Amino acid sequence: MQEPSGLQQPEAVAQPSPAKPAKQDIAGQIRREQVNYLRRGSVLSYSLHPIAAGLIAIAMLGQVPHQAIGLWLLAVWAAAAARVILWHRYRASLDSAAAAAEWVALFTAIAVASGMLWGIAALVLWPADAYTHQILLLLSLVAVTAVDVLAMASFMPAVLSVLAATSLALFVALYWHGLISPLTICAMAFYAALLAVGARHINRLLFESLRLRFELAAATAAAQSANMAKSEFIANMSHELRTPLNAVIGFSEIIKDQMFGADALPRYVAYAADIHRSGSHLLEIINDILDLSKIEAGKLELKDERVELGEVVKVCLALVIDRAEQAGVALVADIPDPPPVIRGDERAVKQVLINLLSNAVKFTPIGGKVLVEVRADERGGVCLKVQDNGIGMSPADIPKAMEAFGQLESSQTRKYAGTGLGLPLVKSLVEMHGGQFRLISEVSVGTSAEVSLPARRVVSR
Repeated sequence: MQEPSGLQQPEAVAQPSPAKPAKQDIAGQIRREQVNYLRRGSVLSYSLHPIAAGLIAIAMLGQVPHQAIGLWLLAVWAAAAARVILWHRYRASLDSAAAAAEWVALFTAIAVASGMLWGIAALVLWPADAYTHQILLLLSLVAVTAVDVLAMASFMPAVLSVLAATSLALFVALYWHGLISPLTICAMAFYAALLAVGARHINRLLFESLRLRFELAAATAAAQSANMAKSEFIANMSHELRTPLNAVIGFSEIIKDQMFGADALPRYVAYAADIHRSGSHLLEIINDILDLSKIEAGKLELKDERVELGEVVKVCLALVIDRAEQAGVALVADIPDPPPVIRGDERAVKQVLINLLSNAVKFTPIGGKVLVEVRADERGGVCLKVQDNGIGMSPADIPKAMEAFGQLESSQTRKYAGTGLGLPLVKSLVEMHGGQFRLISEVSVGTSAEVSLPARRVVSR
């Protein structure tokens, strides 16, 4: 009814939680895209700064000593050149998280140095008694800072760092020229806050748009994956249902028509046994489908009754003994005396054990052994283990085997029949009892399926 069961190491616990990794992956994609926006925005900065600095230098000729103009202009151009070098150096490696983090740190440092240079411009290029040039210089600083902030809005730490560096340098420059007053301070603070709030708003809009984009892409991929899994499940089910149905119809038709004559009773009895076996297999498949559907809909209710685990194991072994003998597999039980007693749903416990035993028998070769063990665990609970020395599976395949409709092989190539519902159903039924289900497997060694039920389920004798 399900995927390969098999034996030990390396240990792999079947407790996948796809939601978390998906969210983590989306967060990583958003960070990478924010870095890409920052990288693209840096093109505007290193293109604008040299041009704006050159125009300011030309405007200040005759108002400020040429030496001061030349040194400041060279410093701004050097910062712009550093951004160009940084952009080209990391252009091909920003998909790496480490490279992206390093690039962002270096970019922010250069942006802070550049912001300080523009703030210092008010100190070294200040034209005394030329009010028109003073206003022009201040407006240029305001415009360059605004463009820088908007270009870096995808990364708020860089925005805040540049704003702080530029504002501090400008404050020092204005203080040096005796232009600091409450009005000046308020104006600077208001403008810096306005830019910060505007950048934050852009940052949030960008973040939300990226989040929606990547979540939509992830949801689309998940839907496609689920659709493919269900399509494969339907393809597998067509085989699983047709085989026993063909047997039921074919053998019942032989009996009905008395094809071998009215006296061929032994043969008809054998065919009736085949019909019974095929019908039982069909019933198992349908029960698995219905029970899993009820669990997913939250409509499966468990009974709370006394369950003798020793009797349950004996009944389940009796139900699979024919399959095991036909497959040449030995069944061995290790049950303590007296056997444990729990409170739970007896039908569900039987269903769990039959699924695990069926898996173990199915995927164990001729001459192999399946061991059923019942024991108390260290926390006062009960552990029910089904262990085989069959084909096993890779630990990496366990999460897929635990998914509903999960198949480890395609419907065209898989050697072993099964609906892909057994293990997910086992896990769900065990968890509904407050227990844990663990699958440990290794290829060509086997599988150990362990059901742990809590101490509150154990009944004292």
